Amino acid sequence: MVMLKYILGFFKYIFNKRVSLFARIDSVSAISRKATVYRHAQIFNSRIDDYSYVGVNTKVICAEVGRFCSIGESCICGMGVHTLDCLSTSPIFTERTNALGISWVEESKVYPFKKLSIGNDVWIGARVMIMGGLNIGDGAVIGAGAIVTKDVPPYAVVAGVPAKIIRYRFNEETIDCLLKIKWWNLSEEELTERIGLFQNSDVNQKELGKVFNNSNEE
Repeated sequence: MVMLKYILGFFKYIFNKRVSLFARIDSVSAISRKATVYRHAQIFNSRIDDYSYVGVNTKVICAEVGRFCSIGESCICGMGVHTLDCLSTSPIFTERTNALGISWVEESKVYPFKKLSIGNDVWIGARVMIMGGLNIGDGAVIGAGAIVTKDVPPYAVVAGVPAKIIRYRFNEETIDCLLKIKWWNLSEEELTERIGLFQNSDVNQKELGKVFNNSNEE
């Protein structure tokens, strides 16, 4: 059944030039035509929104990826979660279809499960591993090689094993302003008209306020 989903996914995206023919995407995943998926990436039961890319050899499993996200190579986003509350963690007791290929149950036991949520404008470095069911806030940065086991706040920079907050990209007032503006929801035309703001390394609330107010007036 899983292989069939990947075969159907191949034909679903075969004419999308932004999706590598060597990527594996199942039929239930949704990839924006403005997103890019590189070779040997694997995407299962996930959604990739506009202007985001998935790097070479990266796995995205049961995840929602927002706009303008940069996911590096050889990452695992949405690692499988085994139940810790039952007598055994082995899926042979709970899942009809599992990694072992052997099952002792006729129907899978359903446990509460949340998808991994990756916000907008998130940068994930190479070889990062993120547990399933977490929330990665808008504007967050995850350093290469990190293992993320907890939610990451918006605009936090995290790294390490396990990942810990090193700093925030901006001060609290600027972060609050960015979260209110939600610039990633502006149209392509609105964003390109303000391209200079995105090239300025000195982000300040005054300039951000102009973008927000002008977009509302329009």
